[in-house]
Amino acid sequence: MRLLLLLCACLWSSLAFAQTPISGRVLDAKSGDGLPGVTVLQTATTNGTSSGSDGYFSFTVPNRPDSVALTVSSIGYATQHLRVAGGSNITLRLAVDLKSISECCCLAPPKLEVSLISGVRYAAFGAGIMLHGSRFIRVPLTATASYQTNLARNHALRIGLVLPSIRRFRAPSVTENLEYQQLRVPAANMAFDSYTADLGVYVGYLGGVRLPTLVLGTGYARWRPTGAEVSSTSTGYGYTLGLRFNAFPAPFNVYASAQATHWPTYWQWQGRLTHGLPRQFEASVALNQLRNYTEISLLLSRSFH
Repeated sequence: MRLLLLLCACLWSSLAFAQTPISGRVLDAKSGDGLPGVTVLQTATTNGTSSGSDGYFSFTVPNRPDSVALTVSSIGYATQHLRVAGGSNITLRLAVDLKSISECCCLAPPKLEVSLISGVRYAAFGAGIMLHGSRFIRVPLTATASYQTNLARNHALRIGLVLPSIRRFRAPSVTENLEYQQLRVPAANMAFDSYTADLGVYVGYLGGVRLPTLVLGTGYARWRPTGAEVSSTSTGYGYTLGLRFNAFPAPFNVYASAQATHWPTYWQWQGRLTHGLPRQFEASVALNQLRNYTEISLLLSRSFH
């Protein structure tokens, strides 16, 4: 029995010594904050891990090499290739990759974006514009406006303002949006106005998978019928829950958003699918539904830098 235990102990020790630990922490080179979701791999292999919420990571490599080649990467940061001593505890500092961020229009947004809009049901003609203040007046605000009409009594108006982001290039990050929406649709017997404010909360990665942005919001709305025979109205506060995410990453470049707002006596459902096209074009399909009103809109947008 003692001999068996001794053999087991020897076997366990040999297996343990055949693994070399690699550990450390990944920091933002500018702020010094720990970076979550950074991929740390043994170069040319799939052996590795992702950093935790404070940037710490740890994994093992087979055998007992004197040194280990590592590849460290994260979206928006310059990839690092380095060699470290086996069994070492290291600190890595990643710098923002200005080229890659500029290419995805995160660091250098376009000056403006214009859209042609066509509603399928109520408002067949429309246009929209988005102005990035950081490219005009050096103020990190983005203003949006769109208008649709059927050249008669139906129309839909949206005016929005995107406030400066909090911790834009590091997770968790928060974006803030204000929006006014007006619908006048006698064909659906309704007039609707809403004022909303929402936060987009992005927490980063989980197990190497990028998580969607969680949308939380609140607002005030007024709905009333336009028919003279009905005088009831619905007014009050509501709350919004939604998600924004990259539904199909490159090479497909399809982005999706969906949100539901609960007003006092009804729900409003809104969603959008956007597909990136060559030459800075985008094609989108948008949905807006509340009570007996349902509109699907087709958009073709072009960005100008």
